[in-house]
Amino acid sequence: MSSSKDSPAFPCDNPNSVYRSDEFTGLTKLEYFSAMAMQGALSNAELMLPYKKESEASGISERSLLATGCVSYAYELLKELREWDDCDD
Repeated sequence: MSSSKDSPAFPCDNPNSVYRSDEFTGLTKLEYFSAMAMQGALSNAELMLPYKKESEASGISERSLLATGCVSYAYELLKELREWDDCDD
């Protein structure tokens, strides 16, 4: 199983593809993990407080900070998964 950020989160054959039989559709792992991190943060007001405080201090929108933070969490998860993949060899 690949831990690449561009690997499909839920791989399935693309029946409409006329180019390659190994072409997949859907979200990448990076997109899926980022969305899950954002869903978790938005579901808990306590988790949102640091973004609100940083937004007030920096002038950067809370939404932009949240999006950047969620992608960062997703990258860290993928990095950790790649390290676990290396241990299995």
